[in-house]
Amino acid sequence: MAAAGPSSPALHAPFPDASDPLSSVGALSSSLDSSTGDISAFLNALLPPCAAGPSRAPDLAPVDRALSELLTRLSLLSQDTSSALEQAIHDVSRAVPRLTYDLQFMRESAGSLQSSLALVQARVQRQSAATSSVGGGGGGGGGAAGTDTDEARTRAALDRLTHLDTLKTRMESARDILREAESWSTLEGEVAAHVAAGAWARAADRLAEAGRSLVVFANTPGEYESRRALLVSLQNQLEAALSAALKDALAAADSDACARFHRIFESMDRGTEFRAYYFDARRAPVVDEWGGAMLLENGQEGPTAARFSAWLPKFYAVVLATLNAERAQVPLVFTAAAPAPVLASFLQTTLDGLSPSLHDRLAAVVEWHGAEALPELIRCLKATEDLAAAVRATLDKLEPAPAPAETPTPALTPTASAGTGTGTRAQRFSLSFASASASTGTTLATTLDATLFEPFLGVQSSYASLERRYLSHLRTSDALLGNRSARALADRTAAAFAMADDAVARCFAFTRGFGALGLVDALDAFLSAVIAETSLERAPAAAPPARNGNGSGDDDELDFDGLDYSTDDWAAFQLGLAALRACRLVRDRLGGFERSLHGTLRGIDTGGADGGASALLRDSALNSAALAAVIASPPALAAAADALAALTRDTQLALQQTILAPLRAALAGYPNLAVWAEPERARARGALAVPTFSLSPTDTVARVAEGLLNLLRVFEVVAADEALAFSLHTLPHVDAVPGLPASVTATSTATSLAPDTQLPSDLVLSTWVSSLALSLLATLTRHTLPALRALTAPGAAQLAADLAYLGNAVRALDVEWDELERWRAAADADEAAFRDNRADKVWATVGRLRGWA
Repeated sequence: MAAAGPSSPALHAPFPDASDPLSSVGALSSSLDSSTGDISAFLNALLPPCAAGPSRAPDLAPVDRALSELLTRLSLLSQDTSSALEQAIHDVSRAVPRLTYDLQFMRESAGSLQSSLALVQARVQRQSAATSSVGGGGGGGGGAAGTDTDEARTRAALDRLTHLDTLKTRMESARDILREAESWSTLEGEVAAHVAAGAWARAADRLAEAGRSLVVFANTPGEYESRRALLVSLQNQLEAALSAALKDALAAADSDACARFHRIFESMDRGTEFRAYYFDARRAPVVDEWGGAMLLENGQEGPTAARFSAWLPKFYAVVLATLNAERAQVPLVFTAAAPAPVLASFLQTTLDGLSPSLHDRLAAVVEWHGAEALPELIRCLKATEDLAAAVRATLDKLEPAPAPAETPTPALTPTASAGTGTGTRAQRFSLSFASASASTGTTLATTLDATLFEPFLGVQSSYASLERRYLSHLRTSDALLGNRSARALADRTAAAFAMADDAVARCFAFTRGFGALGLVDALDAFLSAVIAETSLERAPAAAPPARNGNGSGDDDELDFDGLDYSTDDWAAFQLGLAALRACRLVRDRLGGFERSLHGTLRGIDTGGADGGASALLRDSALNSAALAAVIASPPALAAAADALAALTRDTQLALQQTILAPLRAALAGYPNLAVWAEPERARARGALAVPTFSLSPTDTVARVAEGLLNLLRVFEVVAADEALAFSLHTLPHVDAVPGLPASVTATSTATSLAPDTQLPSDLVLSTWVSSLALSLLATLTRHTLPALRALTAPGAAQLAADLAYLGNAVRALDVEWDELERWRAAADADEAAFRDNRADKVWATVGRLRGWA
């Protein structure tokens, strides 16, 4: 309670009684009884004013004397009031039994009077009405007056008791307030004396007592703030006096002294500050080890410099050793709290306070290692997971102790875990810390696993780019993958799929499977690049296969009647078949890998309830709707399938070029034949008309037709090779081959990766021959024939005969080519027919050659 000043309106409030309340005990009692405000305002009004200026403190000596005098008067008044109250109670206790008797006597008298009145009434009926009325009214009025007098006396006594009880309650409240005010006036001196004498516990108890009484001044904001500031100042002085001794006790690992200091800080409501002192002293080995690391990622060199992934387990060993040492000390120091939450809080604050942070050092790992950063990060994460398991085992060894009801120490709550292991060792511990000094009452929630694994969340979110860069590095640096020849395709893809399996394992080790979306994209790009880099270069000469039948030939040239193949051609043909077999093997491996990957990804639980690192990843950007779609449906490595289809198509085209090489060589000189420019012979006058017979084909066309008809003989040599049946839908012009089943002409990615449908060998061979014939006819009609420079009438007739002969040959192979028939018809037509069909491109070309256009 502060002394009254000029700004306090309660000092000059007039009393209801004009007399001075302090003139006598009776006047003080009357003033207190007539006061209708609160006790604090009444007491402030009794105190003398205290002059105070802006540059000097108020003089409290008059206030202190007034308080002593007022306390004395109030004590006397309290004694007088107590005596009067006891006398009143005594009088009432004596009067109440007598009042009961009086009431009983009055009741009996009333009954007797009623009987008498009945007799009188009967007599009055016989007498005059006026006399009987006067006699009855006088007797009744006298009894009622006596009853009213007793009730009024009783009511007055009870009102007096109520008044005295109210007065006593107010006087006791005034006494308590005066005692609290007197204690605050001596608080600073008492605390200073205790601190000077080294009695820190007494000083803390005195401050705790003052803190509890601070609520008395809650309704006077100015008083409350000033006394609170004084209390905080004294607490700071005590803490400063304690700090040197506390540091000495921490340095000496004196658990008894630390426990005493902890109790002192708790009594001051500064348990959080004590934990800060304690944790800062005990974490020194961990901080020194972290700050003194010699790491290659920091640009440091020397014999002691190491990679961060190799140094991190050593650092975690120091952390665990420090934690095990504190496991024995914490229960001795923090006796009023459960040791497990305190130890967990120690670990959390230690790791959070590291500088540079673990997140920064992981970023340095990514920057320094570049494309090879992913394996380094996985090793770091594995070391952190081992530390987390060891920390949980350490916490499990602590005996849980019941924590007091309102303690600022953190509470450790076990949460159900879906992780491996059984019993308490498989539990996730969730730490929740309540700030005792926060006025808003906000709860700061964190977890032990979040402290350990949250620094990895940034690099885990970048898993897709990390995996893609690492696979690209493997593709360019691996010696086996560097051999891009078609012969090594099977071995290259085997190594590539082994690397793909390793990538799946990395995805689960680093992201618990939540990076599956980036994994599929990275694998698709990696496998497609490996397949697309295959080179179909011509192989060196190799021995040709044995000829079937009675055909003969020398060792250098293999003649199939129009198809002259050298040993180099056969070597290229065998190489193409081997590449086609490798493509089929890659198709089987790719399809099997997709099915295996789908089965693995289906094991990802994106909605589980387990905590720790999985909970962080579940709440991260990795857990998206696209990830759920990849898990639900089989992943399609579309780019890899397209690259394989392109390679297969190129291989088949190379095979066709090898097989058709003799025929295309024969057609190369076809536009330059002299027959196209042969002039029309004029018939001599009078000469006989010689009938015109069918023209024979030119030697070139005859050879080409014979070669086409002998293509089946070429394939009979390799008819048993199953590679020919692979991917028939990618053969050139296969859609123009009539009579093929839908499984042959389907072109979807899913069909291309499906196992081969068993097809008859004659259908496979005929499809290849038809594709070859159509390819040769396309070359003839789109490149060879447009290269003709001119056509005379005899030349056109010869061209029509050649194309008719060739058409009959390919029809024997069950092949139809519309452009060939249009060229034949245009060559065999006259100018009038040309005029009718000049809009057709083929007819226009023939008309230009004939000179009609």
